[in-house]
Amino acid sequence: MELRTKIVFLLDDGTVRPVEQHRYALLVGRKAKAPDLAGQRLRVADLYIAEAPSKVLNETYSVLYFDRDGWAFLDAAAAPYRGDAADAFWTPTADERAKIRSSLS
Repeated sequence: MELRTKIVFLLDDGTVRPVEQHRYALLVGRKAKAPDLAGQRLRVADLYIAEAPSKVLNETYSVLYFDRDGWAFLDAAAAPYRGDAADAFWTPTADERAKIRSSLS
């Protein structure tokens, strides 16, 4: 069985945006910025996938905040989300899950 990982940004407007791992590493390592995401807080889905057919084996979520210049901060936006509010924030909607699944191919 062939395995791979995939990074997907879940934006507040419902957009699901796949991100290449190299680009993600540059953003969180503060070696690159994303002006198009400036001022946004978003969820990051880190997916562990089995190939043929594609099946998500594990998924984890984190929060990524981009300042007004587009620099990424991993933990700056997570603190306000605790208890039920956190569950509602972290859990993808049915529509987001469908978009994530369609981005696997």
